[in-house]
Amino acid sequence: MAPELYEQRTPVSNRKPTNERNTNKRPRVNVSPPNQHQDELHQRMESEPPMMTHQTNMSKISFPPIIIKFNVEQNFSVKEITDDLILKWKNHHGINLAITARFGHLHSLLVFADDSSTFESLLDLSRWPQTLNEVEIQVKVPRQLPSEYSLVIQQFHRNWNEDEWLPELQQRYVSLYKITRLRVKDGSSLNAVRADFKSIEEVKTLIRSGKINVGSMIHPIKPYHLPIRINKCLKCLRYDHTTKSCSRPRLCPKCAEEHTLEHGCPNQERSVNCGGDHISGHSACAVVQEKRRALVDLSKRQRAELLVLADRQQHQFGYQEREFPVISKDMPIHLSSSVQSQQMNVSQRTYAQVIQKQQLDHGQQKNIEYTLSSFLNKMERRLDEFSSRLSSQLCEIEKKINESSNRQGEIESLINEIILPSIQDIGHILSQSSTNRTSQESFKKFNEKIKGLLSNRRSNLNHYYHQSTVNHIDIPNSNVAHQ
Repeated sequence: MAPELYEQRTPVSNRKPTNERNTNKRPRVNVSPPNQHQDELHQRMESEPPMMTHQTNMSKISFPPIIIKFNVEQNFSVKEITDDLILKWKNHHGINLAITARFGHLHSLLVFADDSSTFESLLDLSRWPQTLNEVEIQVKVPRQLPSEYSLVIQQFHRNWNEDEWLPELQQRYVSLYKITRLRVKDGSSLNAVRADFKSIEEVKTLIRSGKINVGSMIHPIKPYHLPIRINKCLKCLRYDHTTKSCSRPRLCPKCAEEHTLEHGCPNQERSVNCGGDHISGHSACAVVQEKRRALVDLSKRQRAELLVLADRQQHQFGYQEREFPVISKDMPIHLSSSVQSQQMNVSQRTYAQVIQKQQLDHGQQKNIEYTLSSFLNKMERRLDEFSSRLSSQLCEIEKKINESSNRQGEIESLINEIILPSIQDIGHILSQSSTNRTSQESFKKFNEKIKGLLSNRRSNLNHYYHQSTVNHIDIPNSNVAHQ
């Protein structure tokens, strides 16, 4: 039986009675004539300056559901529950919700937002009512928001603590709620963090500007994109199709066999793709690694093609063949015979054809230049990242060297100021109390050695302080001489 799906946009009191059947299709809102829509879109694209774009401009955002759990068993339909939710939201907050809902696991209600304003309004748990249709509810918001609500802050030093910077950034950016350090596969931290917001408009504003204020510093930012993920069929656990189009029986995710899952799975782990002794979809699977490599190569090619296309569009001349008439043969020509013959051949073609032929002749060379330019830019970015990483590592090494030198100085001070004088006093007492002349001479020599060590220590300290004082006096004198 298909899950019940219902979409609600307006309160019950504002809807008009109709005899039409309810469908799962989403109604069109604010429909305008197609020509008018194209004109408005064209004018808006021309009026906006070129700037950084985000993934939200290219496709519709897939919002995760808000889960509503009922404390007691209820028999209301999805329509009745959503009608009550929309009516209460409108009365208490003055906001019209655009939602789609259906029942999920254990008869909990999954509420899907159709736009960002509705989604951001539903994220605030303080706005939710205590009951729906006189039944107490518990609301669970998603832990991770869509990637469009995040951005990457670059040049965020590895030694900085994200938890310490979060309260200060929240004073300037109200919707910011989380900062996460980005890491590579081996677990080492990167010189960048992911900032998660609850307002997509604030993310768009920051990405348009291309920068963010961190304390008194300005850091570059870029859009955040999810890591490359491999789509897997959740029924047969294979990768060559989607779950919706799968006609095979459902397999056990552990042993890849067809059996009931009511009492667990006592079998050994096995992959349906490679036959290995691991679950299907494990990162060690050879098929998964091959798919991931193919997706990485595809993303690299697409990124290079986009860079080439963007660069070509800046130098491409847009022309229409019908706008340029054929060059007339009756025009008076006062040129040499060779030039006249060449002009006669060219005059048979339109201006658009001449330009098109020139672009085709130089197309391959331009493509090579654009590709090399894109790769050079990528290499420069990699070198910048490497230099910043190297400088941070050198700073950490210098910090550790300073810490070790300070610790060594403390140990030397402890030995010279406490341990050696104590040993010297003990030796002096033992030499006086001893009746053996040989022992007295040994203690006396030992005390003389300790006394020499302490005197050398004091002379070294005096020389160091004297040299520091001389250097401190010479620096202002040199500055005065230069002035």
